[in-house]
Amino acid sequence: MLRASLIGLLLPLSLVHLGCSSDSSANNASTTLVADTLGNVYSVSCTSFCTLTPKDTAVKALSCDSGDGSDTFVLTGSQILAVHALMVSSYGGASFSAAEPARPLACTSDADCVPGLSPTYTCQNGLCQSLSITTPMTTTDVIALCQADRPWPTTCPYVTDPMFASRMTAVAAVCGSKANCSTVPADCRQPVPVTPGLDAGATAAPAIDADLGAVDSGT
Repeated sequence: MLRASLIGLLLPLSLVHLGCSSDSSANNASTTLVADTLGNVYSVSCTSFCTLTPKDTAVKALSCDSGDGSDTFVLTGSQILAVHALMVSSYGGASFSAAEPARPLACTSDADCVPGLSPTYTCQNGLCQSLSITTPMTTTDVIALCQADRPWPTTCPYVTDPMFASRMTAVAAVCGSKANCSTVPADCRQPVPVTPGLDAGATAAPAIDADLGAVDSGT
């Protein structure tokens, strides 16, 4: 019954691809390092979309999807810029549902948010976010925030992980089947500072690897 309710939540989610613009900093994205909310550091390479290679070879992309392709860390986003573990097909296309693993990007400055992307992402409350009114918070963003503190999966199916299933149930309770949703469950990472005294899931951004001092070092 729980699995059925989760799949019902996933169906309305729109496909998100995040490509790099022609800006020179985007073209040099392979020199850029980013970190997720778990503190894992990745190098970025952008063509039609941006892929990420973890510095720690023990961190593996596992999409729990099936098909002709390879599991790859891909940069996706609407309001929240995130790392998704996706199945990238042999012809270069990628699609996803929120049943696949995602972790928001952590930051201490705008330079940690891959300068040159369109839309532009800036560092807000320790997360890379686009605050443009044309990119409202989506249910996909909320689900990524609710995975911010979870280790990357090492086994499938991911959707049956008890904590992930619990968080998805909480998201379903506040977002329903809406594509856009501005409410983040209290146990999840919050996109804005939490008012003191309120019970919420915001946590401090993890320390980002010192190598990030060289973010976008090609400029």
